[in-house]
Amino acid sequence: MALKDKHLADGEEIRLDLRTHWKALVGPLVLLVLLVAFVAAAAVLTRDSDQRTWIVLGVAVVALALAVPGVLVPVWRWNSTRYVFTNRRVSNRYGLLTKRGRDIPLYRINDVAI
Repeated sequence: MALKDKHLADGEEIRLDLRTHWKALVGPLVLLVLLVAFVAAAAVLTRDSDQRTWIVLGVAVVALALAVPGVLVPVWRWNSTRYVFTNRRVSNRYGLLTKRGRDIPLYRINDVAI
Protein backbone atom coordinates (compact mmCIF):
# COMPACT_ATOMS: atom_id res chain seq x y z
CA MET A 1 0.00 0.00 0.00
CA ALA A 2 1.97 2.98 -1.23
CA LEU A 3 1.09 6.54 -0.42
CA LYS A 4 -1.60 7.90 -2.69
CA ASP A 5 -1.89 11.48 -3.88
CA LYS A 6 -4.65 12.16 -1.35
CA HIS A 7 -2.23 11.25 1.48
CA LEU A 8 0.37 13.81 0.37
CA ALA A 9 0.56 17.34 1.73
CA ASP A 10 0.58 20.41 -0.52
CA GLY A 11 3.89 20.57 -2.36
CA GLU A 12 4.89 17.06 -1.30
CA GLU A 13 5.95 14.65 -4.02
CA ILE A 14 7.06 11.02 -3.99
CA ARG A 15 10.77 10.56 -4.72
CA LEU A 16 11.12 6.78 -4.20
CA ASP A 17 8.56 4.01 -3.74
CA LEU A 18 10.36 0.81 -2.72
CA ARG A 19 9.76 -2.73 -1.48
CA THR A 20 11.95 -5.07 0.50
CA HIS A 21 14.71 -6.63 -1.62
CA TRP A 22 13.64 -9.51 -3.87
CA LYS A 23 16.02 -11.91 -2.12
CA ALA A 24 13.46 -12.10 0.69
CA LEU A 25 11.50 -14.32 -1.73
CA VAL A 26 14.30 -16.83 -2.35
CA GLY A 27 13.35 -19.12 0.55
CA PRO A 28 9.64 -19.28 -0.30
CA LEU A 29 10.39 -19.87 -3.99
CA VAL A 30 12.82 -22.70 -3.17
CA LEU A 31 10.12 -24.25 -0.99
CA LEU A 32 7.63 -23.94 -3.85
CA VAL A 33 10.01 -25.71 -6.25
CA LEU A 34 10.59 -28.49 -3.71
CA LEU A 35 6.85 -28.96 -3.17
CA VAL A 36 6.18 -29.14 -6.92
CA ALA A 37 9.04 -31.65 -7.27
CA PHE A 38 7.57 -33.68 -4.40
CA VAL A 39 4.17 -33.89 -6.13
CA ALA A 40 5.81 -34.72 -9.49
CA ALA A 41 7.90 -37.45 -7.85
CA ALA A 42 4.79 -38.94 -6.27
CA ALA A 43 3.11 -38.97 -9.68
CA VAL A 44 6.09 -40.65 -11.34
CA LEU A 45 6.70 -43.20 -8.58
CA THR A 46 3.05 -44.30 -8.48
CA ARG A 47 2.42 -44.49 -12.23
CA ASP A 48 1.81 -48.28 -12.11
CA SER A 49 -0.31 -48.23 -8.95
CA ASP A 50 -4.07 -48.73 -8.93
CA GLN A 51 -4.41 -46.02 -6.27
CA ARG A 52 -2.30 -43.47 -8.19
CA THR A 53 -5.00 -40.81 -8.31
CA TRP A 54 -5.64 -40.91 -4.57
CA ILE A 55 -1.95 -40.98 -3.66
CA VAL A 56 -1.11 -38.03 -5.90
CA LEU A 57 -4.17 -36.16 -4.65
CA GLY A 58 -3.14 -36.77 -1.03
CA VAL A 59 0.42 -35.62 -1.69
CA ALA A 60 -0.89 -32.54 -3.52
CA VAL A 61 -3.17 -31.64 -0.59
CA VAL A 62 -0.25 -31.93 1.85
CA ALA A 63 1.92 -29.82 -0.49
CA LEU A 64 -0.81 -27.20 -0.72
CA ALA A 65 -1.18 -27.15 3.06
CA LEU A 66 2.57 -26.51 3.35
CA ALA A 67 2.62 -23.96 0.51
CA VAL A 68 0.07 -21.59 2.04
CA PRO A 69 2.08 -20.64 5.15
CA GLY A 70 5.46 -21.29 3.57
CA VAL A 71 5.01 -19.58 0.20
CA LEU A 72 1.79 -17.60 -0.08
CA VAL A 73 2.01 -15.69 3.21
CA PRO A 74 5.67 -14.57 2.77
CA VAL A 75 5.02 -13.43 -0.80
CA TRP A 76 1.89 -11.57 0.32
CA ARG A 77 3.84 -9.96 3.19
CA TRP A 78 6.63 -8.92 0.78
CA ASN A 79 4.11 -7.45 -1.64
CA SER A 80 2.29 -5.46 1.06
CA THR A 81 5.37 -3.83 2.65
CA ARG A 82 6.33 -0.48 1.10
CA TYR A 83 8.90 2.19 1.86
CA VAL A 84 8.06 5.60 0.41
CA PHE A 85 10.46 8.54 0.41
CA THR A 86 9.00 11.97 -0.33
CA ASN A 87 10.61 15.38 -0.26
CA ARG A 88 9.19 15.86 3.29
CA ARG A 89 9.08 12.44 4.99
CA VAL A 90 9.97 8.76 5.03
CA SER A 91 6.98 6.45 5.22
CA ASN A 92 6.79 2.73 5.95
CA ARG A 93 3.52 0.87 5.32
CA TYR A 94 3.04 -2.81 6.14
CA GLY A 95 0.42 -5.36 7.12
CA LEU A 96 -1.51 -8.19 5.53
CA LEU A 97 -5.11 -7.62 6.56
CA THR A 98 -4.77 -4.49 8.68
CA LYS A 99 -2.43 -1.86 7.33
CA ARG A 100 -0.04 -0.15 9.68
CA GLY A 101 2.59 2.44 9.07
CA ARG A 102 5.11 4.89 10.37
CA ASP A 103 5.87 8.37 9.05
CA ILE A 104 9.11 10.14 9.89
CA PRO A 105 9.28 13.82 8.93
CA LEU A 106 12.59 14.96 7.44
CA TYR A 107 12.55 18.50 8.86
CA ARG A 108 12.80 17.42 12.50
CA ILE A 109 13.54 14.35 14.55
CA ASN A 110 10.07 12.98 15.17
CA ASP A 111 7.88 10.16 13.99
CA VAL A 112 4.20 9.43 13.78
CA ALA A 113 3.00 5.83 14.07
CA ILE A 114 -0.38 5.06 12.56
